[in-house]
Amino acid sequence: MPETRPTLTAAASLLATLSLTGLAAGVGSDLPDDSACANINELGGLPFNDTGDTSGTDCNGAAINDDFQFSCDQGVDEAPDVFYKFTAPAEGINLYIETCGSVHDTKIYVIDDSFDLVACNDDACDLASGLPFASRLECVPLTGGATYFIGVDGFLDTSGPYMITIRESTAEECAGPTCPECPKGAEQDGLDGSAEVCGFGTMGKVNPNGGCDVDPPAFRDIACNQTICGSTYFDNDSFRDTDWFQIDTTGEPKPRVFSLTAHGESPLTVGLIAMEFGFEGSGDCTRVQGVSPFSTSTEDCAIASVTTDSLEPGVHWFFVAHSFFGDVVSCTDAEYVFTLGCEDEVCAEDIDGDGSVGFTDLLRVLSNWGPCP
Repeated sequence: MPETRPTLTAAASLLATLSLTGLAAGVGSDLPDDSACANINELGGLPFNDTGDTSGTDCNGAAINDDFQFSCDQGVDEAPDVFYKFTAPAEGINLYIETCGSVHDTKIYVIDDSFDLVACNDDACDLASGLPFASRLECVPLTGGATYFIGVDGFLDTSGPYMITIRESTAEECAGPTCPECPKGAEQDGLDGSAEVCGFGTMGKVNPNGGCDVDPPAFRDIACNQTICGSTYFDNDSFRDTDWFQIDTTGEPKPRVFSLTAHGESPLTVGLIAMEFGFEGSGDCTRVQGVSPFSTSTEDCAIASVTTDSLEPGVHWFFVAHSFFGDVVSCTDAEYVFTLGCEDEVCAEDIDGDGSVGFTDLLRVLSNWGPCP
């Protein structure tokens, strides 16, 4: 199954990828372009909101350059970058920075006045298109009196319009997420309800819930509104443990909408296995297209959640795995709790909620005939 990051022009049904928040190596030793432009991007205070375009020109009319290259664990970029200068007024200041809702695939980082990287993130929230390739840093600690540059960059060579919010972090954002605990009585991710055999060297040998990644295909059955505790692992080189869950709604009278929530000790990708058009619900591994929709968490103990469109009755598969960018993780450090929620498709015309469109629904429409208040 393909595991390459889609560009913004590629089909959104390709498999999700994730970049982790964290330190990364970079190059560049000159002041950012805009720092010499009469402090045009210097922040006078917080909160601060702005829009811009990294494919444009700076205040001197010159094309915006690629001054700094920080990977954020996603490879070195060649995209133009713009900067915001901020001097911390006191000790104890933590910054929240996001480009959520931007148009192009952003990356953000914070560097100090020695051009050393303080924090970096590539994909932590959604673009305006809904694809999860915008950026967020929730708690960047600053030293009082020190000057920092906040860079807005792009993945690889992408550039374009962006929006940015910079404010002080809340206590909750700096406290960080709480790691999951397996609920009492919950089943494990093995096929028989026990824990899956997990560990380096087991991939391709013992992977009982590896879905279409193993031969023969194998899936862990899951029911509506069921919670299953599992584990995954990743060695950053040769393999990643993937867990596939299956629900069979064949014969049910209505389509369903599924909500997927995965709370992991390590960053996770969770989503629906997307099938070739016309083969949705077929349960045919040869028709798998990737994972879509999907969600990714960007730090340890965070939650990834996503809701599917309405799916016709059939066999549907759900995917949980450690993100394949980041540090090596063992089973004992990558436990997770996965919950599958189910709701029947809602019929908008069924006003009285009795499961059918009838005379009482018509009466409600007629009784409210006329202009809206």
